[in-house]
Amino acid sequence: MPLESIDSIEAYLARFGAELAARVSAEHPPLIDPRTDPVHPRIAELLRRPYAAQAHVITALARGFARGRGLVLVGEQGSGKTLIAAGLLHVMFPGPFRALVLAPGIAIRKWKRECERTIPGVRVTYLRSYKACVEFERAFLAALGGGCRVPIA
Repeated sequence: MPLESIDSIEAYLARFGAELAARVSAEHPPLIDPRTDPVHPRIAELLRRPYAAQAHVITALARGFARGRGLVLVGEQGSGKTLIAAGLLHVMFPGPFRALVLAPGIAIRKWKRECERTIPGVRVTYLRSYKACVEFERAFLAALGGGCRVPIA
């Protein structure tokens, strides 16, 4: 079938689907096989248990980031992206850590609530302005015995 005669995605996939799948699998091997690979052990520490598929996504993302890869988490509304991201933070950082989440205003309270319900011992600070960010950093450094050279405008 000549390429010119293909007039739909269905026809394209019927003609090239097997070859396309083989090339994608060869160039981008999966980071985890949910049939054989266990989920990361720290997932069991989460206050809210992710579904099995979500736990495998957390594990795969942690493996990918550990290998220095840039990854993107994409999913439908309600698929658990916030839970997965919170779980990923817990898995990747076994000790105290700081993370900055930039979210649309409508989602900030949801992020805060879900992190508090998911990550053991987490403390979430909602920074509403640049000035609040600088003050937060200044207080953090002061608690460590350091100072802050960033002036507050």
